Amino acid sequence: MSANSYGIIVEGDYDSAVYDALIRRLTSPHVYIKPLPCEGKPSVMKKFPGLLSAFKYEIGGNPVDMAIVIVDADGKDPLAVEAKMRLKIQDRHYPFRLDVRFYAVPQAMDAWLLAESTP
Repeated sequence: MSANSYGIIVEGDYDSAVYDALIRRLTSPHVYIKPLPCEGKPSVMKKFPGLLSAFKYEIGGNPVDMAIVIVDADGKDPLAVEAKMRLKIQDRHYPFRLDVRFYAVPQAMDAWLLAESTP
């Protein structure tokens, strides 16, 4: 089941632009994406439960199909960071057809985009 619309919560404007392009590349160039860039990881971790509510009425008064929260793991176990985020909303219910997804990226976005590959 694929999504026609996404709401993404990310650390900043740079992440917003990169993930927008990545999602379009993996899905469709015509998919609707509403980014909500925050002011760094601490801001995302503190605000995302409330920010998810902004996606409830994003498309003509209806919710996006899927909400995604993306942060850098900053050297921590990505699965543990994702579990911590999931725990913060365990008692909340959002109307997204494909739910809320959490991704903790092991390396900061700029680090893995600029990394050299070794042959």
